[in-house]
Amino acid sequence: MESDAPFIESPRHGTARSALSVLAHGVCYVGLLVLSIVLYLPMRLIGLLAVTLVIAESLMAFTYWHVRHNPMGTVASLLTIPVILFVTGALVRFRAWLSEARRRWS
Repeated sequence: MESDAPFIESPRHGTARSALSVLAHGVCYVGLLVLSIVLYLPMRLIGLLAVTLVIAESLMAFTYWHVRHNPMGTVASLLTIPVILFVTGALVRFRAWLSEARRRWS
């Protein structure tokens, strides 16, 4: 005989499955904690890192043009500067979103 509300009655899960679920949640929590510690300093220094990368790419473009006489290398090196600036802007906006979300949830 079929029950009236099968969505109310959940199937019983074994102890091993529950233990694996708890273990997976713990691993995710520890992984996010370690990742936040590792990414804390680079996210705080993102402006300095972006300026350093732009200067380095500009110097590399100068080297390609004046020393190696390679216009394609110069163009390729100069095209990475907007990519660096885009990624930096995205990371700054992500950091602002995280701080706003933390303030809202607290």
